[in-house]
Amino acid sequence: RRMTKLFVSVSFIMTMVVTMAMVMMMMLMVVTSVRGSCDPYVATDGTKYDDLYALTGKGNYQYKDNSPSSSYTYYYNYCEEVVAPPALSIPTAAAQCGDNNGYCVALGGIGSIYSDHPKGPSNGVTITYSPNNIDRCRSGTVPRTIKQIVNCNPQVQHRFISVEEDDVCSYVFTSESSYACPSTPTPIEGCPAFRSTDGSEYANLYALTSFSSDYTTGTNPKFTWNFCRDVAPSPLCVLPAPATQTSSSYCYQLGYLSHTSFSNHPLGPRFGVNITYEDVFSPPVCSGANRSASLVVTCDPSTDYTFTSVTSNNCFQYNILMRSKHACVTNVPYPPRTSCGKYTSSNGQYSYDLTNLTSYMDYTQSLGNNRYTWNFCSAITATSNCTSPGVSYMTRDSSNSWNAGCAVIGTGANGYTVNDHPSGQAMGVYIQYRGATSDCTSFLAILVATCDAQDTRFVRIIEYSCRVDIYVTSKFACPL
Repeated sequence: RRMTKLFVSVSFIMTMVVTMAMVMMMMLMVVTSVRGSCDPYVATDGTKYDDLYALTGKGNYQYKDNSPSSSYTYYYNYCEEVVAPPALSIPTAAAQCGDNNGYCVALGGIGSIYSDHPKGPSNGVTITYSPNNIDRCRSGTVPRTIKQIVNCNPQVQHRFISVEEDDVCSYVFTSESSYACPSTPTPIEGCPAFRSTDGSEYANLYALTSFSSDYTTGTNPKFTWNFCRDVAPSPLCVLPAPATQTSSSYCYQLGYLSHTSFSNHPLGPRFGVNITYEDVFSPPVCSGANRSASLVVTCDPSTDYTFTSVTSNNCFQYNILMRSKHACVTNVPYPPRTSCGKYTSSNGQYSYDLTNLTSYMDYTQSLGNNRYTWNFCSAITATSNCTSPGVSYMTRDSSNSWNAGCAVIGTGANGYTVNDHPSGQAMGVYIQYRGATSDCTSFLAILVATCDAQDTRFVRIIEYSCRVDIYVTSKFACPL
């Protein structure tokens, strides 16, 4: 019997030990289940937030309120318990401690629920915590609650903005962080196809994206960019951006993939594309303008990629100019082109190679009710009222009552002449077209091309009664 009693006693003790161990393990599991990092969140419109775990700090975040009406220090964390002296009544994601009396109170619980940002599902996240029903306020009648609104800001890892009591014992913490931005997967196929306003389709833009290295130019400052893809980070540029400007002491993010837009080329919808990255998160630089980078890619079937230049205005809006066959229209064939060829000034001192003045796309500009379409020494394609493409070097499409319709200017092999620039034989050239219009028996068009360091750019149009002067600048109008 003694052996039986001893066996029973030992069995009972072992059972109690195992039971206590299981209880301790369950308690440990309960404790660890309320601690840790934030979970991913999918907003109501499908926007994904996969980086919220990085919001959770290894220690407390801290904010000291120095306003005249209060003297408190706030301790907070995200989806994690804070530790603030003295010990709190319950685990909490935020605590308020009086600077004068040292008394700390938990402003809510630790269990969290995610919801959309108040300004929209792509602007960040809202984290609401369970209430504190132990340390109630208003004589124990109202539980304390916490809500954290985290704004998306790709430029900062974390920045506190404010804490406010929006209702009785209901505290709203507002902050901003790059970890509260929508998850944007890195594109694996480059830029999407783009259709310009006239229906021209650019289906080969994906080939511009470089996956081996980024595009760069300059040293101090240095510009780095890619197409529809963030550039590689550097010691000064740690936040993701598709274009940056750097020197030995600074880095500027020139826009973000989340704010990318496609538009017509500045010279017209068939000249190529304009891809703009905009920085909408920083304060406007001047006159309400945001810092930006525009990748202006001109169609050139003769090259995979050729960099031209970088230009800017006083508001830190940069144009990065380049040429590529991947920025040519894919749904409409370009017509065969002739060119102005070579020209020597009348005094024999200056030689010009005008071959590249001729564009694979027609130039077009409007003045009043007249729209002019032209090319250099090469027949243009059809315009809206001109149904005979490949015939004339210029057309005037007019909606004026006295000369409505299309006027053809300059036709045939002898439809143009190349002449010295009116400002000097070393300044460039001018090309003259003649033709009949409804209002003039002999209409004169003069294209003045002035030497410049940039690609061909339109300057202005001046109209006369039976003549029009069109001014451009171009590096292809410079003497050799």
